[in-house]
Amino acid sequence: MKNLFYLFTLSMAFAVSCSPQEEKPLTDTEKETLKGEVAARIDEIVTASNQMNLEAIKEIYWNDPAFIAVSLDQVFNYQGYIQDAEEVWSGIESLNFQEGEVQISILDSETAYAVFGGMADAQTTEGQEMKIEDFFASMLFRKVDGSWKVAGTHESGTFVMMEEEMEADSLMME
Repeated sequence: MKNLFYLFTLSMAFAVSCSPQEEKPLTDTEKETLKGEVAARIDEIVTASNQMNLEAIKEIYWNDPAFIAVSLDQVFNYQGYIQDAEEVWSGIESLNFQEGEVQISILDSETAYAVFGGMADAQTTEGQEMKIEDFFASMLFRKVDGSWKVAGTHESGTFVMMEEEMEADSLMME
């Protein structure tokens, strides 16, 4: 009976030591540090987008089956998102995105949620001016191998093609 008790005690100690440990709550300082890291990653997204640097985007977004992207009319996996970005950017000559207010929530040491808005001016490869108004993005970030990656995103905006201005002479009546 004594041996059974020792065996039971030893197995319980082993089970408790092998069970996952709960992560202790982050301090405010730790949360602010992580917010700074995520904010820097968002700045990288804006820079890569303005430069239409698909290789940088591929590095920032998580190439994983769990990745999901939602736009106004489509849902993408990682490959579909990258392909869509490539197709859109192939028709744009220049892009200037101005980031609006950014709100970041730290969920734990490896998960963050960010929401931001903005607007952009662009020119197509055919020379037509375009604006992206009321752009909003919500992004779920995961820390993967020490780097923040976009694990999910919902992005939407209003694309407005600018009309060419008519010459003043054409408006004059004789």
